[in-house]
Amino acid sequence: MPKIRQKISRAKERVTFITKKYNLKSFSLTTKDQLEIITKLERLTNTKVRDILVDKKILSLFRNTCALNVKSSKIFRNTGTLRLGIFDTYDLDVLLSKLQPTSLEELKNILKIDFSNSFKYTSVIDFLLNEDIKYLDCSDKSLWDNVLYAYYLGYYKCYYPLEFYKVFFEIEEYYLNDKVINKGYEAVKSRILELNDVAIETEIIPRKKSINEIAEEEGLEIVLEILARNINIEIQTKEIPEYCQVIIKRKENKLLIIINEEKEV
Repeated sequence: MPKIRQKISRAKERVTFITKKYNLKSFSLTTKDQLEIITKLERLTNTKVRDILVDKKILSLFRNTCALNVKSSKIFRNTGTLRLGIFDTYDLDVLLSKLQPTSLEELKNILKIDFSNSFKYTSVIDFLLNEDIKYLDCSDKSLWDNVLYAYYLGYYKCYYPLEFYKVFFEIEEYYLNDKVINKGYEAVKSRILELNDVAIETEIIPRKKSINEIAEEEGLEIVLEILARNINIEIQTKEIPEYCQVIIKRKENKLLIIINEEKEV
């Protein structure tokens, strides 16, 4: 076995100890947004979270992007965890791709690790091998709630992608650059690369991205994933009722997003 694989296997053993048996139905939502997202997804798909079982395809989202039928290089992510709750972050995306968790218990144990001292090490694998691992002071119940929330979102993302993305566009406020998005995948990909180039100067200390750049990139990264999954998306700017921020319509394999021209960022 290659040396790097041996190191990853040893690191994985550090977070794969035996835990209490989980219960998919003993799940509670902790924020208003989570409740709204799950409620809308259940209504749109006619599938209740209590009916969702453990599925190898969903679990694979926390290891790679195969379940989305896209290559990781096409979406700048190692796993399929974009917008899957607490697992959405880039750091966890890298960690999951290294540790390759195969169960909900492993996901819970990964969340329990305190990575505050990881900056001392050249890689997260070295940290897991050499540091006396400390654990966050949080209850098993709160960890399971985070894991199950992400897992349930993963189910809808895999099997009901149009409904999944529709709900997130309705609930979360993204800056959607219609001039770029309407040109398609390559334009979106180029703009993301451009934003990251803009954020790095030739000096040793890179300049931080502006708030507008961060907001635009967050919107574009989810659009990039949508387009990479061969789902069409179109942004229109029209005058819509004042109480609406956006109107999202589903047309076959297409998302049509209408933004109020008076409220566009």
